[in-house]
Amino acid sequence: MKYSASMRRLPALIGAAGAILLLFLAIPQAISFITYELTTPVFENRNNQETSDDQLKQVRDELLEALSWNPHHRIWSRLGYTYLALANRSTDAHEKTSNYTSAEDAFSNAISKSPIDPYLWTRLTYVRFITGGKVDGSAAEALKMSLLTGRLEQLVAVDQIFYAAQLWDQLTDDTKETVKEKVRWFINIDPAQLKKRCNSDAATRNIVFLSLAEADWDVFQQFVKYLVTPDD
Repeated sequence: MKYSASMRRLPALIGAAGAILLLFLAIPQAISFITYELTTPVFENRNNQETSDDQLKQVRDELLEALSWNPHHRIWSRLGYTYLALANRSTDAHEKTSNYTSAEDAFSNAISKSPIDPYLWTRLTYVRFITGGKVDGSAAEALKMSLLTGRLEQLVAVDQIFYAAQLWDQLTDDTKETVKEKVRWFINIDPAQLKKRCNSDAATRNIVFLSLAEADWDVFQQFVKYLVTPDD
C-alpha cells in the first residue's frame, strides 16, 4: 500500500517540479522585460536636448543589464539606438567612434536574433555608412539584405533608395534592378517624400530619374515637373 500511495503522489510531484522549472525559466525573461520597459520614458526622448548624457548612459547600462538576462533582439535594437544617440551628442572623437562601433555591434546582434527584420538591416546600413562600410563593401551588403527582407516596407523605402544611390557602383545588377522597381512602386505610394529626398540629394535624384525614364517616359516627365513645383 505504501508503494501505491507513492505512485499516486508521483504525478503531483512531477507537476510541482514542472511548475518550479517553468517559474525558474520565466524569471530571467521577466526581469529582462521589466528592466527594458523602465528605459522607455528616457529612450523615447533620447533626441530631446533636455535629456542628459547621464540619463542616456543609464539607459545604456540598464539595457546591458536586461541583455544579461535575456538577449532579445528588441533589447539589442534599443541599445543600438541608444549608442547612436550618445554618438551624435559626443564632442570627443574617440568617444564618438566608440559609440558608433558599439551601435554597429548592437544592431548586428539584433539581426542575429531576427535576421528578416528590414528595419534592423536598414539601420545597420546607416551605421556602416559612418563606420567605414562605404569603403569596405559592408554597407552595400547590409543594404542588399534590407532590400531582400523589406521589398514592400514603406517606412524604410526612401532610406533604401538614398543608400542605394550613394553605393550605386558597389551594387550588383540584380540589386540595382530591385532599387529601380522600388522607385517605380514608391512613387505611387508617397511621391512627396521621394520629392523631398530628390531635392536634397543629387545622387538620389539621378537614380530616381534613371528608374522612371527606363520604365515610363510620361511618368518621368510628370515627376520632373512635380519636383520643380513649389510645395503648398
